[in-house]
Amino acid sequence: MLNKIFKSLSLAKLRVAFEMGATHVLEVERSTEILPDFDFVSYGGLTDKDYPVLEEFSFSDQFTFIHELELHDYGYGSDHPDQADWNHDLFKWTSGSVSRGDAGILNLRILSVDRFACRAVVHGTLQGSSMEMNMDVLFRFKIVGFVPGRHDLGYAAEAVAEALSFESEGKMKQAFFGYFAALDSFIESERLRINKGRDESTVIKTEQKLKQKLDIVVKEAIGTQIALNDVKIWGDVKNVFSKCEDLRNRIAHNEPSKAISKVDVDECFSLVAIVIAIVKHNKTEAKHIAAHYGVEL
Repeated sequence: MLNKIFKSLSLAKLRVAFEMGATHVLEVERSTEILPDFDFVSYGGLTDKDYPVLEEFSFSDQFTFIHELELHDYGYGSDHPDQADWNHDLFKWTSGSVSRGDAGILNLRILSVDRFACRAVVHGTLQGSSMEMNMDVLFRFKIVGFVPGRHDLGYAAEAVAEALSFESEGKMKQAFFGYFAALDSFIESERLRINKGRDESTVIKTEQKLKQKLDIVVKEAIGTQIALNDVKIWGDVKNVFSKCEDLRNRIAHNEPSKAISKVDVDECFSLVAIVIAIVKHNKTEAKHIAAHYGVEL
C-alpha cells in the first residue's frame, strides 16, 4: 500500500501546483459595452425588453492555461468609492431600489471556458432599452491558471500546468503524459545543473536510463546526510516511477497496455511533486513534504 502522501497530494492538485509555480491566482477586470444578439431578438429602441447577451473574453495576454475561472461579479461601472472594492457588489441595474432593479437589469453567467485558448464566454440577458446598450459593464473574474515567467522549474512547471488543464477536461491520457513529461524535464534540468560541476569522467550521460538519472539526481540532492534506501518513501517512489515509465513506454511504442485511469494520473502527479520536494527543498519525509505543500497527511 502506497504511503498516504501520494493520496494527499493528488487530492489537492491545485494547492500543490501553486507551490510548484505551475498555477497562479489572479483577479482580472474587463470592461465592455453590452451588445445584444439581434439575430435572436428585434431592436426595441427606447422600449424595455429582454435582450439575449453573449460576450467573449480573452485572457491569453496573462495566462497560458486556465485551470479554474469564476465570474466573481459584474455590473455597471460607477464613480462610487465602494465600487473599486471587490468585496462590494457592483450595480446590476440602472434604476430601482437597493434590493430590486426597475431598468437595465443584468442577469449573466459563465457559459463556457476554453482552458487552452484562455477564453471565457458569458451569456444571459439584459432587460432594458437602447440606453443601457451604450453603457460600460464591468466584469470581475477570479482565474486560476498558468502565468508564464512566475516559476523557477523551467518547462516542468508548464508541463504540469498543461496536464492539469487536460485532467480538468477528463483527458486522462494527455494528463498522464503531461505529468510524466514534467518529471522527465525536471530530471533533465537537474542533470545539466549537476554536470556543470563535474569533469567529463563523472558527468551524468544523456544516454543513461531515466531511472538511473533520477537516482543520481536525488542522491546529489540529499548528500551524505542520509542513504537513499533509508528514505522511507523511496521504495514507493521507485515503484510508482517504474509503473509510470512502463505505462508511458508501452503507449508511446504502441504496445498492448491498459487504459490510463484516474489512479495512474494521480500517482504520476504525486510522483512529480515528491521528487521536486526532495530535490529542490530537501524534504525526505512524508510529513515534511505534506507541510511544504500545505496538505493534510
